[in-house]
Amino acid sequence: MPTALAHWSGSTVVKRPPHQGELLAGDRLILGAGFMHRFRVIIDVISVDKPFSLTLDARLPFGVVNHEVIVITAMSASSCRVTFN
Repeated sequence: MPTALAHWSGSTVVKRPPHQGELLAGDRLILGAGFMHRFRVIIDVISVDKPFSLTLDARLPFGVVNHEVIVITAMSASSCRVTFN
């Protein structure tokens, strides 16, 4: 997942959890963008309720912190709705 997120966001993974699987509560992911990865986004995973929700803190440049709750709701056997607070 960290590599996919970096690819989707156009950034580079600077640091990721030591395990290679899915993100777990307590994990920290650091993405870098811009010249020499000067701008960093630090994502702390607060909780994971797979496959229903994900809670995280995203620390952005300039001291901005977003507390995100991502909720996944099944709509059918092949679709879902993803809601960001």
